[in-house]
Amino acid sequence: VRILGLSVWSCMAGIFLGFDPIAPALEAAGSNHLDQLRQELSVVLNNPLTPGATWGVSILGLANGTNVFSSNSDHLFTPASCTKLFTAALALDSLGAEFQITTPLQTSGEVTANGSLAGDLVWVGRGATDLSERRSGSLTATLAPFVNGVIRAGIKQITGSIVADESYFKTHPFGPGWNWDDLSEGYGAAVTALTLNDNVARVLASPGQVGSPVTLQIDPFPSAFTVVNRSRTVGPDTKFSLRFERLPNHRDLWVFGEMPVDSAMHEERLALPEPALAAAEALQEALEKRGIRVDQPCRVVGEWKGAEAFPGVPRAQAINGAVQRWRILAAVTSAPLGELVRDCLKTSQNLHAQLLWLQVGAEFQAHSGLHPSPPMGAVTDAGAQQALVQFLRKLSLNGNDFAFEEGSGLSRKDLVTPAATVRLLRFMNTHPRAAVREAWMAALPIGGIDGTLKSRFTQVPTRGNVRAKSGSLRYVHALAGYVTTAGGDALAFALYANGFATADPQVSGRDQVDRLVEILAAYSGHL
Repeated sequence: VRILGLSVWSCMAGIFLGFDPIAPALEAAGSNHLDQLRQELSVVLNNPLTPGATWGVSILGLANGTNVFSSNSDHLFTPASCTKLFTAALALDSLGAEFQITTPLQTSGEVTANGSLAGDLVWVGRGATDLSERRSGSLTATLAPFVNGVIRAGIKQITGSIVADESYFKTHPFGPGWNWDDLSEGYGAAVTALTLNDNVARVLASPGQVGSPVTLQIDPFPSAFTVVNRSRTVGPDTKFSLRFERLPNHRDLWVFGEMPVDSAMHEERLALPEPALAAAEALQEALEKRGIRVDQPCRVVGEWKGAEAFPGVPRAQAINGAVQRWRILAAVTSAPLGELVRDCLKTSQNLHAQLLWLQVGAEFQAHSGLHPSPPMGAVTDAGAQQALVQFLRKLSLNGNDFAFEEGSGLSRKDLVTPAATVRLLRFMNTHPRAAVREAWMAALPIGGIDGTLKSRFTQVPTRGNVRAKSGSLRYVHALAGYVTTAGGDALAFALYANGFATADPQVSGRDQVDRLVEILAAYSGHL
């Protein structure tokens, strides 16, 4: 039975993927024979203006695994943020779409009759990605459950400190292979088990009087940086040239350049130099606004050097037995993992991807017999790597098909073949657990609709008909996901371009990748 040239199965396949296979069929006017389709794809790959680029392409029919097109499909490529597909699939498969993360605020001290807490408040990070104003609407609302828990306990004074315990992940604050010059940017935020507001601050710049420095406001962590303002407000005909510089592990934020006096407010999202400490300080400020005094400066324990470096660390005590009785004053539970994965993939959030990667590593570590508290080293990362190897064995993939050292794709140390990527896509499309399968499909950006693809694939037949993860580093362009052809066949594809450097400013790697997908969507033949 055929409907408008489509088989019933093709219609159902498109609907299952969340696409409308009929609309592309009515609008498209592409090739209708496989040989012609392959020729059109080859023309794009052999663009004479980019002779140094290396392409890796794998395109399969989802119904029966038909090899639609391949080029260097078994060669290893840098996938950039398409790495997040593997991280997301691993997390969903390992932990389940319903998995949630609880962040407690606890103390072992006693509260006196006059409301004095003898000891510290310990805020224990477990890797939640959504302790953020994105979820609650404001930082005040995010912190409110913890502040209210302290108030309910009758605490009016804390003789100790607010302690940020980030010991849950035994790892360095940056993913392996992250470039140093990315680490001050919002997309390169340091990784901590206690993450608040994505570990970034907004720096708001406004013009002052001509000749005076630009006015700067840091929100919502005003004390996170030591600002060295070398900027200048200039006349209305001058080019905007503000730039912000901070070396890794330094608090000094240098501001250079010029801002025209008639400029609108400019916002820059910058990574916090000490995010766990900034989180503790934000909680202390929220408590003090409610009249609760904190006597000692905030502290951080359990950094990548290992919790043993800090005598009396709460986590170490909990592991070694009930040395002290911990009382939980408040706890916030994250959204289900399916929603966390969606937030990560839709916006290509590097910190979230790395936290999901480490969450899998910590869970794997806890159930594999690995030592729970090594003195040094990125053991949580190693747990994630081992978990990924076990997961990908289910797809018949081995060490020749991939090499991942972190979970975000910000590193150039990550490698994978296009064929392995398509095999992952095909497996997740038919995952045996419906909740995982549905969470996976819901997490992918949709062409012309949302996420990182909102401004791409905006026309028929690709709009609403592409679900895919993009990736980009300098000289690297990538896209992997699903599309339904005009003929009604659902495809999985992985398109990797490495070494895409050209002197012609009119030639865009992203446009070349998108053109390949447009050709697939317009194909009116059948597999």
